[in-house]
Amino acid sequence: MNAPSRINPSFSTLSLFIKFSHIVRYQDNWLENKTKTNYTLWNVYEGTVFIEINNQTFEASAGDSILFYPGDTYKAYCKENGCRFLFLLFALETENRLDFLSGKNLDGVYHAKELQDRCLKFCNEYVRSYHNKNTASLKFYSFCLSYLADLLELSSQCLHFRENAHSTQNLPINRILDYINRRFTEQIRMKDLAAYANMSEKYFIRYFRSYIKTSPKQYIIECRMKYAMELLASTDETLAAIAGKLGYSDQYSFSKAFRKYYNDSPSSFRKYGNHIP
Repeated sequence: MNAPSRINPSFSTLSLFIKFSHIVRYQDNWLENKTKTNYTLWNVYEGTVFIEINNQTFEASAGDSILFYPGDTYKAYCKENGCRFLFLLFALETENRLDFLSGKNLDGVYHAKELQDRCLKFCNEYVRSYHNKNTASLKFYSFCLSYLADLLELSSQCLHFRENAHSTQNLPINRILDYINRRFTEQIRMKDLAAYANMSEKYFIRYFRSYIKTSPKQYIIECRMKYAMELLASTDETLAAIAGKLGYSDQYSFSKAFRKYYNDSPSSFRKYGNHIP
């Protein structure tokens, strides 16, 4: 039995993972040749940064933002007076942990006037957060998410690094997640997932955990439990019917799994409302 189409690949929530952030200052002799392994945002605070990529040269000054995709190979440098910018390593994922930015043509330099003031405020917010971590970290996280939303909304004004979308959908982890999100109501065996990923079972489990920070089995349970909450909250179906839709052999097995995951029973959840976080 396949999972409902609304769960794959649509999303109702987005998760922003800030892997690292820091403000760096470079002198006029700075030169960097790298290939990005993460989504990376540079917000230029002072000076001018030059980026050479795909046989083109881009220029970003104070108030501009530069978005790199994993796999972008570039040369970056500055000239007189040096430069300073905030760099942010991040991931933006759907509720099913699929890469939200993959397949979109968004990497490049953002010169939009509408963003320049917010870019500088972003940098200032980071400085405040850095010096007052206990009270400002949540504000900085919220500012990051809001700024990324503004950035993506103005993608038509971006000076793109390439003409066509730069997709990371061919990464094995994205294909594996898509496979699970379409079949989590079925009995999925680890050896079948490993074979689909063209990996040994032992390596597959280690590979999956390195990206998703949980085991494939636990991820499948998470998918089932999220779907269970939706069905309990939005339908009048019996627990036995819901158990069958989720791939459980009987109502008892489903109720046991639900209680273990949420520390509450399906009947209690349905009776008293959506009080489970």
